Amino acid sequence: IAQRLIRKICPYCRQAYKPSSQLVKLLRIEDRIDANTSFLKPKGCEQCRYTGYAGRTGIFEFLRVTPAIQTLVVSSAPAEEILKTARSEGMKTLREVAIEKMLGGITTAEEVIRIT
Repeated sequence: IAQRLIRKICPYCRQAYKPSSQLVKLLRIEDRIDANTSFLKPKGCEQCRYTGYAGRTGIFEFLRVTPAIQTLVVSSAPAEEILKTARSEGMKTLREVAIEKMLGGITTAEEVIRIT
């Protein structure tokens, strides 16, 4: 298990904006959004002490040791091969989970980049 805390955007002062194509490419989410997708950015207010964030939430990456993963580990397979197999079995990376929270309006693109 890998875990990180990521800041939640303040619900009182968050603002929507259209992400740049560079940001979308950096996050590698071109296939997950369309031209109408908005991201959120913090403004800062009295409620969040002008930080733009209020609270934190966890993001988690969990690698299940399945028979396939166990075989790869025992045979000293490269990490890339283990990761590929784990992802094919449903594992999500910290970045993928953080992006889901960003697209859900819980955090910002800047936090995703900073934490992952």
